[in-house]
Amino acid sequence: MFIKKPNLVNIVAVVATIASLGVMSGCKDDENTVPASANTNAKSSVKSDELAFDELNSTFSAKFENPGQGAPDSYLDILNPAVGFGLYNNLRNWEESGQDIAELLKTSVLGEAESSEVFKLGREYDDATDEFKKRDLSEQILAQTKVEASKVDGNRLVRFLSVPGQQAALKLSKYNFEEKNFKIDHCLFSDKLQYSKDEQRIAQNLKGADQERCYFRTSNTELKIGFVGGSNVRLKVEDPELARKIAAEKDSLRIEVFGYVDSVQRDKVGGALVKERRVLISPQKLVLIGADRNVILETKI
Repeated sequence: MFIKKPNLVNIVAVVATIASLGVMSGCKDDENTVPASANTNAKSSVKSDELAFDELNSTFSAKFENPGQGAPDSYLDILNPAVGFGLYNNLRNWEESGQDIAELLKTSVLGEAESSEVFKLGREYDDATDEFKKRDLSEQILAQTKVEASKVDGNRLVRFLSVPGQQAALKLSKYNFEEKNFKIDHCLFSDKLQYSKDEQRIAQNLKGADQERCYFRTSNTELKIGFVGGSNVRLKVEDPELARKIAAEKDSLRIEVFGYVDSVQRDKVGGALVKERRVLISPQKLVLIGADRNVILETKI
């Protein structure tokens, strides 16, 4: 590539210009000088913009401590659509209007409407065309939401039964001979929230707990259920015969998870709350159930 040699006159002119600019910037009384306060104002403006961005884009979250384990019959069935809905609305510490909740519930399907009055009202809201009718229904939905929330008041213990072939069925990993344990090999039990750029390049080769965290839905709405702390869950099995039995039956095992609601969350993007809500569960105990419905292993976490 040919590069033209610079003309000496031009070089001198540039140097002279730079020198004159240097003199000007050092002169206090020159109109072109920039006061030190301007830099401070610029920095303040940047901080203000950052604060404004954080205020407009954030996650509302209500987080809770481990209440300890309870009796088996005290755990609520999180697969019941009304349970997740009731827990979310009982535990959140931010306001949601009747119309906001109605927009969540309007995609409810028939089976969910049978499980709770509030889901039925959500379907009616979606079918309504009259604005006054919609307003009346949104007020009824708000009132019924409070009823559903009161049903679970004081109880954050939940259980989740994973059945092979059904939605959100958990799977066990292969047996780790060195550590003598199994783990849950499913994205539901992953604490990975986002891949780095390097990880994205090999993401197609990752599976199970190496994937980004996923959620499941118990209703045809954007209320999602997930787990936290799942990446660290291990099922210690030192007995080689028991380990062999679990490995042989792992594809047909039912896995029951007992835990508590760790937090409920909702994101705000651009100053507006998104439709998705989340209920996050922290596991306390896992139970492996064989095809004959007998318990093979029960382990506390």
